[in-house]
Amino acid sequence: MDPKSNLIQKGLFYFLLVCVCLIHQVCILWAVERVNLTHQHDLENGSSGIMLAKWETRSQAEQQVQLNNTSSERSEAWAGRRSRGSTDPCMFPCLNGDHCLYPDSCNCSFYQANGSHCQTVPNTGLEREMTCRSWGQYNYETFDGLYYYFPGKCSYTLLKDCEDNTKSSVFIQVHNDPECNSNPYSCRRSVSLFLPWVGEIRLQGFNVTFKGQSLQLPHTFHDIELERISDYILVSQHQVFMLAWQGLSSSIYIKMSPEFVGRTCGLCGNFNADVQDDLKTSYGVVTDNLAMFGNSWMEEEPQQLTCPMVPSLYSFPCSAQEPHNLLKVEEVCTSLLKDPFKSCHEFVSPYSYMASCSNDLCL
Repeated sequence: MDPKSNLIQKGLFYFLLVCVCLIHQVCILWAVERVNLTHQHDLENGSSGIMLAKWETRSQAEQQVQLNNTSSERSEAWAGRRSRGSTDPCMFPCLNGDHCLYPDSCNCSFYQANGSHCQTVPNTGLEREMTCRSWGQYNYETFDGLYYYFPGKCSYTLLKDCEDNTKSSVFIQVHNDPECNSNPYSCRRSVSLFLPWVGEIRLQGFNVTFKGQSLQLPHTFHDIELERISDYILVSQHQVFMLAWQGLSSSIYIKMSPEFVGRTCGLCGNFNADVQDDLKTSYGVVTDNLAMFGNSWMEEEPQQLTCPMVPSLYSFPCSAQEPHNLLKVEEVCTSLLKDPFKSCHEFVSPYSYMASCSNDLCL
């Protein structure tokens, strides 16, 4: 790859990075300014409902009519779900803001989720550039565009080359904060890169360490480049991978070269453009059980206590909230369907971020 094409590739990566970061960082800002799940019981604007279908080009009047019509329907749906309480007929929790229809079936339409209990949300952006990402400690999206919420507080294999067992390729772990509670964006999360012929490079906040010693950026190891651009630390290996680490929120973005198509495994999936087989355990079983999938990639940290596994039937964070609180959360999160985010929709679908927005605000 010549320098000019490499520069273009980096430019596209940065643009998409701006799009996805704008989405989830503004969610955090609005959460602080507009949502109080404990004391704010009234809705200032009764016309604020959710748009369940993909945003289309319509007049402002038409959009307002649909918002008005869906607001009362959503209020009734949330109230009904809450009033059922422990009598809800589902044998398992419905995830990502969705609700039970029958004992073995969930209505997954709210965020266009998939799975028997709405456990995944596909990102259908046409040019999402096959980027794996993780934000807010518990939100993940695979290379192929499958979003899922996994509340693990341990260390996990984010990605490795499962076709190469000689330790001559990149291996990336994420270390989630075991003490993380209600504010996942302030938790002490870190990521480790185990690189061939180099060793472990760890990123935490804006600190970069190599074998326990601090590094000053920019820095180069052989063909590994490390640099800081604004609030991001970038680690790249030419024609192999590029990783962006957001030092403030501990969000991770990873892009691999085409030679790794179908070769990766871990929480980032297998990078083969097929979301149907992304949830593959470390022992080679494809499952729709997120706890089984995530727990299988847990890694033990030296000199640390054994980390507990995530229970198989974990509930989503909003399941214990009152209906008026849930409507307020949705008012904030469905703003991703409007400007200024609409310009990013052709690159990055908003639905996975709407699901993660609601999961984060309800923590």
